Amino acid sequence: MGRQQRQPVRPRRERSGIGILSSPGFAEVQSRSGGRNLFQIYVSGDDRWLDSLVERVSDANAAGLCVTVDSAVEARRDRLLERSFDWRVSSGGATPPNLEGLGRERSHQAGFTWKALERLRARTELPLVVKGIVTADDARRAVDVGVQAVYISNHGGRGLDHGLSTIEVLQEVVDAVGDRAQVVLDSGVRHGTDVCKAPALGARAVLIGRLQLWGLAAGGAEGVAQVLRILRAEIENTMALMGARTLAELTPASVRKTIPV
Repeated sequence: MGRQQRQPVRPRRERSGIGILSSPGFAEVQSRSGGRNLFQIYVSGDDRWLDSLVERVSDANAAGLCVTVDSAVEARRDRLLERSFDWRVSSGGATPPNLEGLGRERSHQAGFTWKALERLRARTELPLVVKGIVTADDARRAVDVGVQAVYISNHGGRGLDHGLSTIEVLQEVVDAVGDRAQVVLDSGVRHGTDVCKAPALGARAVLIGRLQLWGLAAGGAEGVAQVLRILRAEIENTMALMGARTLAELTPASVRKTIPV
C-alpha cells in the first residue's frame, strides 16, 4: 500500500479572530477569506470613536466583537526595557489599517468601565465576547451585561506579574457563568495536554497565541498549519492514553492540582 498523504489542516474561516492592530485590515481579510471573523478591540477612543469602529466592522460582516478589558495601561516588561525596545517605534508609527481615520489614544482604555460595556451591548446586535476575565465575580457581571462568551486570558503572562494562571481560575468561572454564556481560554497553552485540561474543566474552546506566531515566523501559512497538526496529534495521543474517546469524556475528575516543581 502506498503511503497516505497527510492533508493540510485548514483553519475554519468562520472561527478566526482579527485584532484591531492587525495588517491587512479587517475588511480586506473578510473579503479574501470569504469567512465571518470576530473583531478584537482595544477601546482606544471615546464613544463616537467606538461607534464608528463598530459600524465599520459591522459593514464588513463581522461575526462578533471581542473586547479586551484587562489592558488599562501598558505592562512594564523588563526584557523590553533592558533592550530599549518600543513597538511603536519599530512599527514606524504607522496607523494600523483598521484605525485609518479614527486614530488611537491609549488613555481611553483605562476609562472603559462596566457602564461603557453596557452601552456597547446596547449599541450593537453583534455577539459580544469579553476578553481578559480572571475572576468569577467579573465573569458573572459580564454575563449580566449580556455577553455571549467570557474569554479567560492573562495576556499570556505578559501583563501583571504574579497573577493567577488561566487554568487555575477556569472552573470557578465556568461555575459562575453556568449555561448563560460560553467560556473560552488562552494563555499558557503550549501542548496538546494543555488543550485537554480546558474542556475537562468546562471550557468550550481553547485559543492559541504564541504558538501560531511562532509557526508563522518559522514557516508562514504552512508553519501555522504544522502547529495545528502537532497540537492535533498531541491531543489525540493524550485522549487515547486517558481512555477518552470524545472531549465530553474529559471531566474535572481527569485533572488534579499539583505543586509546581
